[in-house]
Amino acid sequence: MNERILKLVTEARKYAWANETHWSAGPERERLFEEKFAQLIIQDCIDISKGRWANAYNIKTFEDRVKEHFGVEK
Repeated sequence: MNERILKLVTEARKYAWANETHWSAGPERERLFEEKFAQLIIQDCIDISKGRWANAYNIKTFEDRVKEHFGVEK
């Protein structure tokens, strides 16, 4: 798995563990994880679309930048 994806997974897991309301809340923890992970991926895509990850000398399409950022093969 791509390092960026692993970082987002770790961040989402930490969030879920810190924000569950019951010590035995497995389903709640999973829901919190899934929601946070999706939010983090969407925020990364927004950042990519704004060019924050783009090199000014290497013009790429949004699709190319997203694939590269998440390590998806073309």
